[in-house]
Amino acid sequence: MSGMIVKSLTKCIFHQNTTYSVARLYVIQQAKYAVAAPKKGAPSKSGKKFEVETDADVLCTRLCGGNIYKEGEDPVLGKDEDYPEWLWKLKTERTFVPLEELDEEDPLYWRRLRKLAFRNNNKLKGLSKF
Repeated sequence: MSGMIVKSLTKCIFHQNTTYSVARLYVIQQAKYAVAAPKKGAPSKSGKKFEVETDADVLCTRLCGGNIYKEGEDPVLGKDEDYPEWLWKLKTERTFVPLEELDEEDPLYWRRLRKLAFRNNNKLKGLSKF
């Protein structure tokens, strides 16, 4: 416990005509002699700032952020007929599918059922006194 400042706390407990004394030690401050160096390859805390495109014409005609190279422009979007039909049926919003609409053969059904059972059990544990 070298380098630590320790504070002692003594508490008396009275129970059925008997007195108990409880002593606890609390670490108030710990000296830091060596500071760990930042890890190599770790992302910086500040993060990169990207410019957001606000021009409506560019947003409608180009795939903003689609250029993966340092040089060049964002790819031009084609006509809707040029893309496969399944692309327009993709689910883009995060909506909750009720448990009743899922099939029992689907693994998502059982995963969601298990999650709901955990939530229910945790709620019941929180209601009990002991």
